Amino acid sequence: MNPRIKHFRPLNKLEDKNAHLVSAVSDSLRTNMSTVHPHPASCFKDVANLEWKYDGLVEYSLGVFSIKSPFRKQVIDLVLPPSHFDRCILITIFLNSLAIASLDYNVIDENYQPSTNLSMRNKIIENIEILFTVIFASESILKSIAFGLISGKRAYIRDGWNVLDFFIVVVSILGFIPGIPNLSGFRSFRVLRPLRSVAKFPNLRKIVGTFIESIGDLANVMILLAFLLICFSIFGITFWKGLFHWRCRLTPFPVRMPDDCRNETDECWEEFILSAVKNPDAFRCSSFPTYDADWTQSTSAWNDPQDCIWPIDDSDTRVCRSGDHGLHSCSRSVNIMGMDVRRTCGSNYDSFGNPRFIDSNEPHGFSRMQSGTFSSEFNWGFTNFDDFPHAIVTTFQIITLEGWSDIMYRTIDAWTIWPSIIAYASLIVFGGQIVINILLAVINGSLDKIEESIKVGEACMKEPNTHGISAISNRLISVYTTATKEVVHGKLYTSFVFAIIILNTIILSADHYGISPETESVLEIGNFITTAIFFVDMLLCNIAFGPSAYWR
Repeated sequence: MNPRIKHFRPLNKLEDKNAHLVSAVSDSLRTNMSTVHPHPASCFKDVANLEWKYDGLVEYSLGVFSIKSPFRKQVIDLVLPPSHFDRCILITIFLNSLAIASLDYNVIDENYQPSTNLSMRNKIIENIEILFTVIFASESILKSIAFGLISGKRAYIRDGWNVLDFFIVVVSILGFIPGIPNLSGFRSFRVLRPLRSVAKFPNLRKIVGTFIESIGDLANVMILLAFLLICFSIFGITFWKGLFHWRCRLTPFPVRMPDDCRNETDECWEEFILSAVKNPDAFRCSSFPTYDADWTQSTSAWNDPQDCIWPIDDSDTRVCRSGDHGLHSCSRSVNIMGMDVRRTCGSNYDSFGNPRFIDSNEPHGFSRMQSGTFSSEFNWGFTNFDDFPHAIVTTFQIITLEGWSDIMYRTIDAWTIWPSIIAYASLIVFGGQIVINILLAVINGSLDKIEESIKVGEACMKEPNTHGISAISNRLISVYTTATKEVVHGKLYTSFVFAIIILNTIILSADHYGISPETESVLEIGNFITTAIFFVDMLLCNIAFGPSAYWR
């Protein structure tokens, strides 16, 4: 018989004078139980009938073990969650995670894996790994015997989390077989073992599963976010392409390095820079100018890269304006090695995007064309709008609100002020705030679904109350709680509490240095009264909503 029907048997034993009340409470309880779960029989199994443990199992697991076999039944009882077996596996996963975290990566082999030959700690952990692998392999084998490997609704690898477990076990075993190529690659999969703990916590599995299911709901929001990223990236490429390479230069044009001084670390380098600053014409890279209005991309003299450099003022980490509208210019002279130098705003690229110089690591130790942006102030050249991939990365960084103001200031220095502010502010509002909050709202909706499913599961697992008197008491408490909740939610009560809050604020703010004893006494009395009212309000709210909901 269904346990929920048994729940009402004691009600028949009550005295006749309570029959009417018993009937009302019984109907109410039946209604509440049907509301919690439309099919109570699906939540509970008859304790006397344990055959439900074998529902959905294949008759012969691994083609050998019959469902009627005493050995398989014992294995099912052993691995069927929740069980001590699962707890032991969870402890093993925890210990294995500690072992992996304790590996010494200061000593590595030629494959950049922790060396067992040079570190005793790594050797001990490697030997312990064999024991962990045997335990996890045994778990997979036992569950395959109990539930079947492939066939059957409850087969082992029909659960996605078990597939992850099985995969980790297989690659761990392969990692210990000698002669298998790319052994270090197999051992790298050991870092996935802590993920197996997710499968051991039902509520955590529900959270992960719900997030995966919410990907469909997130798709439309992600499309909107991608649309914003693409639009702003195209806007940046159109107006800001190449602007972040414009830096204040120490010479009016590029210069050529001497054959015997081609590295910043050479002792002659400072002397060369000083000579080039004093007499740039003596080191001029070429006879053609840095810019000509009649050039096109194909006819530009800089279409053929030169073996030259254009010295940068490293003390000025701002980009400069190439025209007349940017905020930062290079008109201010600077002192270089005791000499005032008039600077020039220039780029390693010409106006059409042609590189002026050959791609060489001389003299900086990195690409010569990146000399204007390869620094921490410029994010090592990754944040710019020179092409679509870089523009997408830059726009994404702006939306994350990480360092976006530095990029905006750079744009203001090189382009113009108010249009830059409007463009970046628009992206921050629509991309960094509105769309991101929509994403959070969708995720919050997924969390609400998780909470609802957990509550339903908990309701299904609750033991039915077998005492009619207790049921009546619960009903009376429910009525009292409902009445208290109506009072607390009432407009008059809410206004009263709000007025007391304002009064208490006034009382607390009335305290001051040099207060008279009479005034202090009045304030103390007022503070005591308001505090008492707040205490009563707390009690009513605890009754109405329950302690767990109130203090959460």
